Amino acid sequence: MNQWGDLTWNFKENSQEIEADAYDSLLLEPSEYFIEHYKILLQLAQQRNLQLIFTWSVSLKSALFNLDDFEDRQKVQNFKANLNKIGIDIDIKGELKDVHFTQDFFFDTSKHLNQEGVKIRTQALKNVIRENIR
Repeated sequence: MNQWGDLTWNFKENSQEIEADAYDSLLLEPSEYFIEHYKILLQLAQQRNLQLIFTWSVSLKSALFNLDDFEDRQKVQNFKANLNKIGIDIDIKGELKDVHFTQDFFFDTSKHLNQEGVKIRTQALKNVIRENIR
C-alpha cells in the first residue's frame, strides 16, 4: 500500500511495465461492502433530492482483462446482471470502452492515469455529465 492508501502490488520498481491487478480479473460480482455503501449513498441522495450518476472506473487493457475479448465483455454484462439479481438497478453511464486503456495511458499503477490518460478520462466524464444531468 502506498502513502495514499492504494494497493500497489502491481507496480514494478524501476520498470516501465504495469501489471494488471487482481480487480481486473475478477468475475465482477458486487461485494457486501459495495452493496452496503451503495444503499447508504442512495438513501442520502434521496433525502437530499440529489441525482447519483455512476460511471465506469478506468481499467487496464491486459491479458487478464481486455474488452476485445468476448469473455471479458461477457464479464461486464454479468456484473450488470448480478446487480439486478440482488435488486440493485444501476444504470452505469458511459461506455467502459471509453475508459479501458493500454499501459501507455497509466502512470504507476493500473488505476493511476498519466496526463494523457487523464485528459481522455476527463473528456469522457464531461460527456457523461452533459448527457445525464437534469
